Amino acid sequence: MGIKKVIANKEVPAVVFAEKSLARTIEEAAFSYHVMHIDCSAVVDKESLLALLAAELSFPEYFGQNWDALADCLSDMPDWLDPADDGYVLLFTNAEQISIDGVNLDAFLEKGQFFFPDINSPEYAAFLTFFKVLEDASKTLLELRGIVIKAIFLF
Repeated sequence: MGIKKVIANKEVPAVVFAEKSLARTIEEAAFSYHVMHIDCSAVVDKESLLALLAAELSFPEYFGQNWDALADCLSDMPDWLDPADDGYVLLFTNAEQISIDGVNLDAFLEKGQFFFPDINSPEYAAFLTFFKVLEDASKTLLELRGIVIKAIFLF
């Protein structure tokens, strides 16, 4: 399925990995979403990822800097951040530089771990948890408010 169709499907949450060259296409296709650019060039661990998301997505001060708190704040985001008509597109730039628990996202995807994850492997657990939090929060928003989150990682 092409990136335009992924964005156009307003009833399905998405965690998508796309080439940087598609950035403009994504922006144009996401006209009915609140598009948030998140530059990941300084993300070196879980803590810096959570801090970046808190800052860029204007999380409240009570954000707890953990996966559960991330899920809660993403699900409650419309309380403080206008979602636009269909929700949010979180556009993660410099995504290849994201590193969590010593594992680089680019290497993680190259090994096919996103598609064939070894769930018992602790080195990949943080990425799997992060993607699951994004997807689950979007499902909650869809169920409760009729909007979704499309998380797009540009490489």
